[in-house]
Amino acid sequence: MFRKFQRIVAPIIPGIIGLLDRVGAFTGTDIHDARASGKELHADDITLSQLQIVSNICDSMSDKNFYPGFDFQYLLANLLDGMDGAVARLTGSISKEGGIKDASVDRLSEMMITQLIGKELGLEDEKVRELRVAFQFSTLTKAACEMTSTKTSEGGQGSMIERRVALFLIMKDLINLKKIPKSFSSLRNSRTEKINQRLQYLIDASQKRAADRIQSMALKNAVITVPDDSESTAADEARKYAGLVHINDLIGINIIEELNSLTGGKLLFPTLEDMKEKPHIAKALINSQDFLNKALQIAGL
Repeated sequence: MFRKFQRIVAPIIPGIIGLLDRVGAFTGTDIHDARASGKELHADDITLSQLQIVSNICDSMSDKNFYPGFDFQYLLANLLDGMDGAVARLTGSISKEGGIKDASVDRLSEMMITQLIGKELGLEDEKVRELRVAFQFSTLTKAACEMTSTKTSEGGQGSMIERRVALFLIMKDLINLKKIPKSFSSLRNSRTEKINQRLQYLIDASQKRAADRIQSMALKNAVITVPDDSESTAADEARKYAGLVHINDLIGINIIEELNSLTGGKLLFPTLEDMKEKPHIAKALINSQDFLNKALQIAGL
């Protein structure tokens, strides 16, 4: 249904983006740079602009005690997440690397937000790492389910939609926490505890969703097979999976080890080396490397 809606609204997306850019919504982003130079808007401009807006949100929250533009910027970043694919189809610039780019920017955005939350609350590095890892379980296990033809579901507990809403509420609480005088320690502690409870729920829900999917896969498969066919939905998900594993390798997270720790030995997730044995995946990773390097630079990772 969402894809159908995207196709309907795709022709007006460039106009909407242009209007928003004229009022300053995309200052400092690739969207603004593309329009200022007269270049045709590309899906990559939109995808990277999402990350640039999240980076600006995190910088602004660190620097300001009063942030009236937060709601709009957070909504704008999430709206861009659904626009890049529509623009790619409209301009005929769809590529096999699109899923890698989109999923990587989504996860890097969440990593920046977890870094901000950790800084504002004084969380230990291990807690921030646990959040970063848990937030990736939904995407990676969904991709693995597609590769094994295991039925899965969208939305619900532990899903990206639930996580985006929860992170919005957490960041609103952080903004409000900054407004509370340090002398009001009881109120500050109460607000901080509320945030920590939300964070722990997100970790637990993500792990449970991943564990349920792993159980479903393990009942019908001994291994997760990487598809040879480069055109199937399973191949799209396999490339996305490989891209996220690659991103984690670059920033020092062994995400395969984390996934395997959830399986109880029932199933093994393919490594990046396993994925690269398929030419269509190896090629997509090479073609997306420049994009990923820029995304990592924007994210400060």
